[in-house]
Amino acid sequence: MIDQSINLAKNIFDSQNIQSTLLTSPFDNISEIDYSLRSHLYPQQNPYEDIKNWLIQECSFPNIYLIESSYHFCNVYLKLPIADDASSYLSIGPFLFSRPTEPEIQQIAGIYPSPHMEQELKFFYNNLPLTFAREKFQAFITALFSPVLGPEMRIIYQSHSDVLNNLITANDFEHSFSEGDLSLNLVEQRYQIEQQMIAAVKQQNIREAIRLHKKMIQFNYGQRTSNQLRNSKNFMIVFNTLLRAAARECEVHPFYIDKISHQFAIEIEQCTNDLQLMKLSADMIRKYCLLIHNHSVKKYSDNIQDCVTYIDLHYNENLTLKKMAEYLNLNSSYLSTLFKKELGKTVTEYITQTRIKQALLLLNSTKHSIREVANQCGFDDINYFSRIFKKYEGMSPSSYRKMIQDN
Repeated sequence: MIDQSINLAKNIFDSQNIQSTLLTSPFDNISEIDYSLRSHLYPQQNPYEDIKNWLIQECSFPNIYLIESSYHFCNVYLKLPIADDASSYLSIGPFLFSRPTEPEIQQIAGIYPSPHMEQELKFFYNNLPLTFAREKFQAFITALFSPVLGPEMRIIYQSHSDVLNNLITANDFEHSFSEGDLSLNLVEQRYQIEQQMIAAVKQQNIREAIRLHKKMIQFNYGQRTSNQLRNSKNFMIVFNTLLRAAARECEVHPFYIDKISHQFAIEIEQCTNDLQLMKLSADMIRKYCLLIHNHSVKKYSDNIQDCVTYIDLHYNENLTLKKMAEYLNLNSSYLSTLFKKELGKTVTEYITQTRIKQALLLLNSTKHSIREVANQCGFDDINYFSRIFKKYEGMSPSSYRKMIQDN
């Protein structure tokens, strides 16, 4: 029961772009609790020793500790009940209740004799997830954990100061801190999540791609203007470019990629708030995944790639196996055998299915007559079109359109 609840909590925080880290003695991964911030601030010290001691000596089950550091970010800590003598803890964070102001960042940066510190700290804070107000957050974690931890559970809020501040000297930073040091870890994590998201899109794993995109949102790629909506749109433009690249690597024809990416570029600019952009990003993932599913030819041989792409782009023309063989400069019998081997269907069957797919789209999205739909999809005879449509869809085109309109 405890393990299930902890996993549920980790999934919930993960959906909010807040990382969760399992800490077990000897705490080799403890720098993850702040993305290695203290390691960069105290390069010649042991900045996590006090935190290790606090966990062992004061963090007790079933309390939940909400700790705010002197660097303005927060972590939640929970000691996990386990059977053996080892002690394990769950760290949730870092996250912010509000972003530090310019003077607060300057105050922190002023402690350290490095010309790059202020810019690095701005990058760090800009990439931390921002959650709701402290009171609401405490109510949230109470509701989340109290059913499993029981009535003895308490939320303990503490503000921890980093006592090493007074120990820092200029010598500690000699040849140890340069521009980009602090942001490197965050950039690496952003890149890893980005690559995982692209891989999920290529595999048409819509749910996983959306989950990873939510994690990507915490990495803002820099606030380039004072207009938050403009910054969000810029991020979406980058996101659209990433999805374009994923589709291209899956050998989707540029015709389809340009069509969908152009439409999304228009929709991005039409959004008037971040909520609309969030909904649009999920729609982008779904449609790019479907694009790859329907039009990727990466798994086929070169000849079949050319054949499939030609059919996809010219389905409304008078296509036959003979014409396709002539186009590819292949023997008709050889093309038929190769096509059947790689796609599990004949060239004629693929042409027909492609036309029916397009007919479904037109019936859903236009007011064209059945005859116009048939003509645009390469069927000269409306009766033949209706017969083939019913064979594949189980109903006539007019019945299908009525069903869609009724729903």
